[in-house]
Amino acid sequence: MSWQKWIGSLGLGLSPIMPGTCGTLAGVAIALFVRQLPGAAWIFAGAALLITVLGAPLAKSAASEDPGWFVLDEVAGYFAVLIGLPVVERPWLCLVGAFVAFRVFDITKPWPIKASERIGGGWGVMIDDLVAAVYAHAVMRVVLQFA
Repeated sequence: MSWQKWIGSLGLGLSPIMPGTCGTLAGVAIALFVRQLPGAAWIFAGAALLITVLGAPLAKSAASEDPGWFVLDEVAGYFAVLIGLPVVERPWLCLVGAFVAFRVFDITKPWPIKASERIGGGWGVMIDDLVAAVYAHAVMRVVLQFA
């Protein structure tokens, strides 16, 4: 196995069942710890940005389109959903709700998520998950108003 595949999959993307969901669960596990740190929103933002910037060339070198085993895009997207959510005050609602909302949008890919994949290359792989994160974040803002 190439080093690109090992890093891009985090090992979890090699799961024969729901590799994207498994990859996102890695983000949930990390977020459980990060949420308790001072400046967690900044950490999530920085991590999403760093994973995106480093992940785009890695995704491009790994495949011509979004391979199922490449899950860094899911982790970056999940972290992007969490930016600014009250993860300390309402951890389970935020962490689980963000997971569900993100996976729904990442899987169904309503407009313009699907269209953003046409950017192509590694950036297309990464950006569609960030657009899904914007949708999921908006849903979480609504949920938090009523929950």
